[in-house]
Amino acid sequence: MTQFRIVSLSVPKLSIMSPNRSLHLELGVQLMAHAATSGQPDLVRVISEYSSSHLAVYVVTECDSRGNTPLMHAAMSGNSEVVQAMIDHCSENGVAVASILNRPNTAGKTALMLAISHGKSADCVQVLLTNGADPNTIVASSWLSALEVAMREGHLDILRTLLAHPDIHISDRALTTISGRDCTVVLTSKALEREPDLLSRLVNGNPFAHWLADYNGGALRDIVAGKDDGFIRGILSIADQEGFSVAHRLAQGNGVALGNILAGKDAGFGREILSIADQEGFSVAHLLAQINGVTLQGILAEKNEEFGREILSIARPYWYSVAHRLAYDNGEALRDILAGKDAGFVRDILSVTDQDGTSVAHGLAQHNGMALRDILAGKDTGFGRGILSIVDRDGGSVAHWLAEKNAAALRDIVAGNDVVFGRDILSIRDQGGRSVAHWLATDIGSSLREILAEKDDGFVRDILSIATPEGHTVASYLAEFNGVALRDIVAG
Repeated sequence: MTQFRIVSLSVPKLSIMSPNRSLHLELGVQLMAHAATSGQPDLVRVISEYSSSHLAVYVVTECDSRGNTPLMHAAMSGNSEVVQAMIDHCSENGVAVASILNRPNTAGKTALMLAISHGKSADCVQVLLTNGADPNTIVASSWLSALEVAMREGHLDILRTLLAHPDIHISDRALTTISGRDCTVVLTSKALEREPDLLSRLVNGNPFAHWLADYNGGALRDIVAGKDDGFIRGILSIADQEGFSVAHRLAQGNGVALGNILAGKDAGFGREILSIADQEGFSVAHLLAQINGVTLQGILAEKNEEFGREILSIARPYWYSVAHRLAYDNGEALRDILAGKDAGFVRDILSVTDQDGTSVAHGLAQHNGMALRDILAGKDTGFGRGILSIVDRDGGSVAHWLAEKNAAALRDIVAGNDVVFGRDILSIRDQGGRSVAHWLATDIGSSLREILAEKDDGFVRDILSIATPEGHTVASYLAEFNGVALRDIVAG
């Protein structure tokens, strides 16, 4: 007599099952459930062999309190052999396999959907699909499709298995499901095989490439990788109703991805992409300068100085340049871009002016004086004098702006040079005849005190004696605004 030992079975009264004994319903259901959860395909085959035909359907389709059948439990466990054995059991006993596979539990999930959501085995998903599971099944409670669940859970191998099915439907909702980069690349690449113009098609009111740029720029980067320049140019140029392009959206949300796309491209291609402007004339380069100056720095580092000069000089109509935008928001990036460049290049960039006559150097003086200090460090005094003497439309020099906005930076610049340079800079006058030293005197006066503390008496006398057209000296300004500073200067 052949005997089958059932190990670790939660059926207390059964330890041996003999071939001359038919299984009754309750025992069969419990055995099948145990086979499903413990991963024992041989046990499924034993149950199938010794079940009477009229009980065969019950041992596979009997539900628990949540409507889950043993087949569903097997799908959740991800054991493809057990799932296949149960399907074979159904087929051998005349059960309609498709109806069993596509039957939902109380939550509206089929065996396929349970296998996907638990994500333990792509092989298990393949077995279900091969035997008739509907690849486009929808969870009744959430209205999520199989693809959407695979995307949400990030099950890459299962996603590939679903996409290989000839009848799979790729909906817009599946395409816009937030997921990891790899899943998004796989799904979108498959969809592009069916619909080459997908990236430009409207999805939820905007071109699909815009959605990718906003939510998964790394995926968009990988999708266009290896494509020809014409294709990439076309995708990055897709614009919405406000003229905001895909390249703008990448610059705004994932500048690194945009930098990766442009890496290795020739200067002409890079110039075209960075120059794309929206309806207000705001270029991609402007947006990078504002949000991700380090990425712009990396892009420019790969190209020659002429390319850098062209990009940094791109100006919004009647407004400021890319270099201005860097000076306002990313002074350190502008400093690093200019580092190592010859004096002529640096002078050209710092001298670029906006419609109000405000230079890039003025912008640095206002927003990041220390970056300007670092740029001037190492340059000769003639270069520094030239930059600090640039005046705006109202006659205010870069040195005046430093005195007002970042006196400590001006102090460091003067301290690092000779007395002639210091006298020249502190003596620069605005349209009203007030010198830089006058401006420093009104700014608490501590920076002027520190500058003069390092100089000889003749230098101190010269600076304190500088007078406005009305006869107001720097010393009188100090007396009015910071008598303590004047006292310390004289005491020294």
